[in-house]
Amino acid sequence: ADDLSLFQESFRDPDTENDEPLYPTSFVQQILNDPREALLLAFLHGQPAGFARCRAHALDDDANEQPKTSHLAQVYVIPEFRRHGVGGTLVGAYESWSFAQGRPN
Repeated sequence: ADDLSLFQESFRDPDTENDEPLYPTSFVQQILNDPREALLLAFLHGQPAGFARCRAHALDDDANEQPKTSHLAQVYVIPEFRRHGVGGTLVGAYESWSFAQGRPN
């Protein structure tokens, strides 16, 4: 499965009647296509357990300026995997991603 399918199949909204994806496909595709963003997936015992959404940006929001910093936009852990260190692992993965991009966080 491709990244989009894996994400949409793994992260469902438990508050919907039809167990719909957490986000619209177009929104996830936009993130995956944007070189300034990343979706980092965490797995526990071979199953998707959570994700972190990261974004690099310029300090003054100038779209033409090279990104100089980044932020952790979201961390989500599937409820049954909470309290197992998944969130902390995702924060660490974000820090690694940020430094690998040459950006402080």
